Amino acid sequence: MTEVIILANSKKSGNRCIAGIDVETHKWVRPCFGDSGEGIPWRARQINGTEPAILDIVEIPLKSTGPNRDIQPENLYLKDGDWVKIGQARVEDILEYCVSDSVLFYNDLDRVPVSELSGLTVTKKTSLTLIQVKAVFDMGLDITGKKQLRAVFKYGSLKYNLVVTDCEYKNGFKSQSKLKADCIFTVSLGAPFKQDNCCYKLVAGVIEL
Repeated sequence: MTEVIILANSKKSGNRCIAGIDVETHKWVRPCFGDSGEGIPWRARQINGTEPAILDIVEIPLKSTGPNRDIQPENLYLKDGDWVKIGQARVEDILEYCVSDSVLFYNDLDRVPVSELSGLTVTKKTSLTLIQVKAVFDMGLDITGKKQLRAVFKYGSLKYNLVVTDCEYKNGFKSQSKLKADCIFTVSLGAPFKQDNCCYKLVAGVIEL
């Protein structure tokens, strides 16, 4: 079993994408259910009938390998077995994991072309990071007319405008409203989007300070 501080629980293909920090190694892990990228279903992730929440410390049965690690090196296959909550982390406990770089995932855009990632060595690849920012949240509509929450923030000297996929935070956000807040974000680099072969930067976990 791997003890993980949950730092992301976001929507993925009707299921959830879960990620966090391995308590022992201090490295990011993203549990994966199979190879197809459909996310983790309820039956696999539920903890005594409840959803894994951000800052929960959870024992998760993980293998040492995973799918699509050329894009998302943190991916690890799930083993059979129940998830068990064993504790609760404090915000103070995760501040040491926040990073401050000049750019967010390789460039100043909201996406990274797969061709750009393929030119990187394995040791330089990452698809999960934790940052502390001042953000403005705005609920609008995506190109299909569905509600979409976005966060605008400055990181380094650059401004980013990213989709928020944190399910609980999005569900609790009032429609057609704006909010300014100091936050810790878990930003995830998603799997390649078929239409443009790019990996999009997503705010997969939100902690308001």
